Amino acid sequence: MTVPPETLPTVGAGREPAAAAVMAWLMDPSRPRLCLVTGSPATGKSSLVAWVALNSLRTGGAHAIFSARGMTLQAATWAVAEQLALPGGGPESLVERVVSDIRPVTLILGELDECGVRMDGTEAAVIIERLLSPLLELPHVRLLVEGRPPTVEPLTLYPAETIDLDAPSLTTRQGFTAWLRQVAARRGVSDPAVVEAAATLYPNVGLAEPALRAGPGEDVPLRWLRTVPPQAWPALEALAGAYAPIGLHVWRAWTVALAGDAARGQAALSLAEPPATRIGDRYVLDCRILRERIRGLRDAATAAQVAGLLGHALFNTLPVAGGAVDWPSADPYAAVQILRHAAATGVAERLLGDPGCVVHADPIAVTAALEDLGDRAPAALTRAWEFAGPALLETSEPAERAAMLHLAARCTGGTDLAGRLAGYAAAAPWTTRWADARPGDFGTGKWAGPVDAMAFAPAGDGSRLQVAGTGTLRLLSPVDGRPVGRSPRRIPVVRALLAFTDGSALCLDGDGGLTSVQDAQDRPGAGSAAEQVRALVSGHRTAPLSALAADESGRGHVVAGDRSGTLHLWRPGAGDPGPLTWAPHLGPVTAVTCLRTRPGGHLVISGGADGAVRLWSPGEEGVDGDALLQRDCPVTAVAAAPGANGALIAAGWADGFLALWRPSTDQVLIVRLGFPVNALALAGDGTLFAGGPHGVCALGIRLDRLPRLPS
Repeated sequence: MTVPPETLPTVGAGREPAAAAVMAWLMDPSRPRLCLVTGSPATGKSSLVAWVALNSLRTGGAHAIFSARGMTLQAATWAVAEQLALPGGGPESLVERVVSDIRPVTLILGELDECGVRMDGTEAAVIIERLLSPLLELPHVRLLVEGRPPTVEPLTLYPAETIDLDAPSLTTRQGFTAWLRQVAARRGVSDPAVVEAAATLYPNVGLAEPALRAGPGEDVPLRWLRTVPPQAWPALEALAGAYAPIGLHVWRAWTVALAGDAARGQAALSLAEPPATRIGDRYVLDCRILRERIRGLRDAATAAQVAGLLGHALFNTLPVAGGAVDWPSADPYAAVQILRHAAATGVAERLLGDPGCVVHADPIAVTAALEDLGDRAPAALTRAWEFAGPALLETSEPAERAAMLHLAARCTGGTDLAGRLAGYAAAAPWTTRWADARPGDFGTGKWAGPVDAMAFAPAGDGSRLQVAGTGTLRLLSPVDGRPVGRSPRRIPVVRALLAFTDGSALCLDGDGGLTSVQDAQDRPGAGSAAEQVRALVSGHRTAPLSALAADESGRGHVVAGDRSGTLHLWRPGAGDPGPLTWAPHLGPVTAVTCLRTRPGGHLVISGGADGAVRLWSPGEEGVDGDALLQRDCPVTAVAAAPGANGALIAAGWADGFLALWRPSTDQVLIVRLGFPVNALALAGDGTLFAGGPHGVCALGIRLDRLPRLPS
């Protein structure tokens, strides 16, 4: 993604020297690998880093950008994994993956001092200790971290370039004064003495702005608060307790709860509305130092009482239908943020037992609540949530999140949870038909084990699904995943698998070697289809093979990819003297499939370590040089099938990102599984079989709901 320069806002408030300093660090790999943006409260740290992050989208200076606001260690780990297109897991496994992935990484992490379930910075120390510090030990990782001095203090042990916004040299006085005068004009402040008094707070932009209302003197936040009538305090306290802008419905409910009755609550709202900031139909006390000062005026007992009142009042705003909460009809703030307030009221455990709450709530808050509860959290939900991993943080639609969790519950043996999630997932464009669950703690029954490669067998009829993994070939029923057979012969680790109508199979191993395997009875047959294809392909070796496929006939077109990025196509039935070749990838071909599109016509779909998915129509002119899709993550699997309305194409990447296309109608569906995908098989009715470390799952793609690509 790039941002045109003309769309970038100016950094403002005279902060150009600070912005230039951060950008200079960002674009110069020779500088220290750590940059700290820090300073006193309200100095504009978050705004500056947000500007830098937006600018880096244009310059390409950063590879991962996210705010730690509201995050715990697990959520921060998943956010980094998602940004770097790596599988999820814990912080240790993420660091291990970054160690083995030697691509240079620059990470921008903002608002570290607002991490934690209550957004108060309580998780910063553990995020630094278990995630940021280990990443800083890696020579190809650079970090830009923003937070208040006490928050980032543990990182000062590392060599760092520190941008301290308390330093006057990082803000021009002329720019600061010009900005303050513009703010004063917008707010109707015409007294030059007031503006001049506020300007003495240079370079603190966050204090200068409220000083326009508070007037000259010490302790700007307290003086600002004293300008508000005492009767308005319940409404201000309500705003100070919000984690995001709130609508009038929630604001009124909270104010009434704090005021003690409806009349006083309404009076407080009328008086407090002018100093509140309105964003559309939402209200917020947008100055963090004011929110903190209001909270700081309470003692511990009062703070707990206020938090409890807000939590219970928010819960009481939830609509009920048929004896259960009607989550789709709930106020958006209540549905999204209720788990953060439940941490104070002690009802988080009960709320997490309601799948409607889980799929509508902020996924970062769900992650935090599960971590906070530990063993008291619902076990099936914890397993499913950890299984789906970073994919959950990127979802915005409850139905999509429900579909992901439904799949994760099926994969981890949470049958009851999966059943309760099914209704919420009904509106998603895909659903889980079955999943091969692990035995042991996750349930009982047979498990096919991890899957490295997969193919329909016999080729083309879809009556059985052949999977390779853990040194064996197994046969599963595509209808329900039930085991229906296995080969007694041990096989090497398989990169690709071809299955033929005579019961033979051909395995491509990780070194580029080919192994022929017979059916379950292991009947000898030198003339088997697998042996014939092995001889054909072995006779035309260039670079070691890294991918292998054949069309649905099993004896027609055969295509292989190698480590040089080249594709080779054989047409033995046409008396082909040698393979056709095309080199579409930079680096090894990692996946390939071949589809018969019409009599005499074929389509080759390939994926590479370069992250590209490409199409090739052998023998036709005008090969398209553009990738169908390009990501900064290796392609691990591709599949294709003929459909009623044209070919269907599926591709998977190492981080669990899946895409399914119907090229004839420009429709594409993106699915984030949250776990690696090693193999794919696709049926014409839209059933997509995905194999990986978890085993195999069957996804039913609702082809009538495929979204169209934007024009």
